[in-house]
Amino acid sequence: MAEKQKRTYRIFFIEDEPAIIDLYESAFSGSDFKIKSATTGKEALEKIERFRKGDEPKPDIIVSDILLPDISGLEILKEIRKNKEFDSVPVIMLTNYGTNEIKQTVKQTPNTSHVLKMDTSPVLFVTQICGMVGITCTD
Repeated sequence: MAEKQKRTYRIFFIEDEPAIIDLYESAFSGSDFKIKSATTGKEALEKIERFRKGDEPKPDIIVSDILLPDISGLEILKEIRKNKEFDSVPVIMLTNYGTNEIKQTVKQTPNTSHVLKMDTSPVLFVTQICGMVGITCTD
């Protein structure tokens, strides 16, 4: 009897603080997720274009900070949502920036959610992401 092939889910993590990327990579280690990251908006847009063209596998989930050094995460979100190829890809704005205007913008954007970093932990976030893709997280 053939063993069931284990699926690996791809997360594209846009975050300007390498320590935070490391923290989440550590939290996702041992799970069914592989993280690809970008630390600037420009780098994120270049990778999104490669995903769109099929030069790299499209992520299953995109996680983005809002405050980036060059381009706002909200601008990146607009670029992502311009492309029909990403309609089914959930985008999570993981940030400490949460004005009512930002929350409203995110709420009005299909398949997008807003999570405050201070309201979650890396372990809880991994559990939330596992739930989003319909799998049970393992230690």
